[in-house]
Amino acid sequence: MLRVLGPLQAEIDGRPADLGPFRQRAVVARLVAAGGHVVSTDRFIDDLWRGQPPPKALAALQVYVSNLRRTLEPDRRPRTPATVLVSAAPGYLLRLADDQVDAWLFPRLIDSAATALAAGDGGRALGLLDRAFALWQGQAYAEFADDEWAEPEAARLEELRLVAVEYRAEALLALGRNAEVDLEQHVRAHPLRENAVRLLALALYRAGRQADALATIRTARETLAEELGVDPGPALRALEAGILAHAGFLHGEEPPVSGPVTPEPVAPDPAAFTPVIPEPRPGNRSPEPVTELIGRTAELAVLDAVADAEGLRTVWVGGEAGAGKSTLTGVFALGLTARGWLTATGQCPETDGGAPPAWAWSEVLRGLAAVRPPDDEVAVRLAPLLTDDAPCGL
Repeated sequence: MLRVLGPLQAEIDGRPADLGPFRQRAVVARLVAAGGHVVSTDRFIDDLWRGQPPPKALAALQVYVSNLRRTLEPDRRPRTPATVLVSAAPGYLLRLADDQVDAWLFPRLIDSAATALAAGDGGRALGLLDRAFALWQGQAYAEFADDEWAEPEAARLEELRLVAVEYRAEALLALGRNAEVDLEQHVRAHPLRENAVRLLALALYRAGRQADALATIRTARETLAEELGVDPGPALRALEAGILAHAGFLHGEEPPVSGPVTPEPVAPDPAAFTPVIPEPRPGNRSPEPVTELIGRTAELAVLDAVADAEGLRTVWVGGEAGAGKSTLTGVFALGLTARGWLTATGQCPETDGGAPPAWAWSEVLRGLAAVRPPDDEVAVRLAPLLTDDAPCGL
C-alpha cells in the first residue's frame, strides 16, 4: 500500500518499507500523481531537480528506480522483470490496483458514495465516506507541497475531500441524524461553497433552529455579494423560501398542494390526472415516460418550492444537450400529477427548417383539450392549434 494523503509511506505485506532519501521518495510520489500513466525520464529529471538537473541526473534517476524496485518487490528474483515500478517508454509507471494507492482509492470511494446517495442509500454512503476519510493522515503530498508537479494533484484531492465532507452531511441528513451534522467550521473556512451552506442550514432547521438556519443563509448571501457580486443560487434560495414557509419537503414530506383549487368533476375520470404525452408526429421524438431520477435532488427541491409559491410561476430549465433536462422535468411532472395537478407536455419537432409556428403550444393545448375539452366557443377560437387541418388565423 502506498500512501500520499499525508507523509509518504509504503507498506509491503503489512510491514513499513523504507523508500529512501528525499528525491528517491519523490520518484514514488511523482508516479502516484501520474495516476498509473507513464512519466517520461525527461519529465522526471525536470521535476526532481526543478529545472536545474546535474550532469548525471539520468544516472541518478536510474539508481533511484533500481533501489525502489528492490524495496517494493523484496521477493522478486534476480534478472526477472519488475511488476510494480515498470519500465515503459519513454519512462516509468506504477502498475498497482486502485486499492493499493490511497490517492487512487479515495476518488473511487467518493464516486461510490455519490451513487449510493443518489439511490437513497444513506447508510452505504456514510460507510464509504468514513472509509475514505480514514485514508487521510495529513496534507496530500505533504513532503512535496512546494513542487509544481504536486500542486495540482494535491489541490484536486483537497477539493474532493471538501466534496466528501458535504456528501457525509447529506448522508447523515438522509438517515435523520441531523444533530450529527457538523459543518460550521467547514462553512467558515469555505464560505463560498453554497452546497455546504445549504446542508448546514437544513440541518439547523431540522434541529429546530430556524433563526440560525436563516442567519446562515443571510451570511452566505452577504458574502457572495461582497466577494463575487452575485446572489445565491436557486438551491439556496429555494431552501430559504422553504424555511420561511415551513415547507413539508424540508422534512422529507410531500409538499402540500397550494395555489388556486380547481373544483373536481362530479364523476372524476382517473385519466384526468395522468401526464399527457403527445402522440408522435413526423420529426417529433416521442418522450419516454420517466418514473425515477438518480440525483438532481437540489434541482427538484427548487422546482417543488416554485410550485408551492402563490400565483403564476415560470421556471426556465437550461443545460447542454443530454444533460437530463427532459428527465428532470418529466419526474417533476409525475410528482405534480401524484399531488393532483393537471400536467401537459409540448415539444418542438427536430426537423430541418425549424418548428411550425406555436407548435409546442399546440402540443400542450391538444393534450389539455383531450382531458378537459373546451366549450364550443373556445374550441372554435383554438381550432388552428387543436387540429392540423383547421384554417390559420386566430
